[in-house]
Amino acid sequence: MRIDKDTLDALANGFAFAVRYELGEHLDTINDRNASAYRESNACATHDFADANMIMFDAFRSTFGIDMDLESELHTRLFNAAWYIAKACGFQNGLHHV
Repeated sequence: MRIDKDTLDALANGFAFAVRYELGEHLDTINDRNASAYRESNACATHDFADANMIMFDAFRSTFGIDMDLESELHTRLFNAAWYIAKACGFQNGLHHV
């Protein structure tokens, strides 16, 4: 596994889909908070409504067929970058890393 556009897109889309599925009723509030209160931080308003790390861990497993290795720098970098992309795009369909 490596970090490239396709890998990032796959995980960001998987996570965004899971957030929409799990937290869809709160998505407008999440996006509003991310655009205002959390704008300048690495925090994400998904945590206000759920253990969003578990949602990402499930998306990682679904996307790559393996559990995330918390000791792996590569996995951690991929996790963080994909989360950033999904958050920046408002957890919408068809995210693409730019």
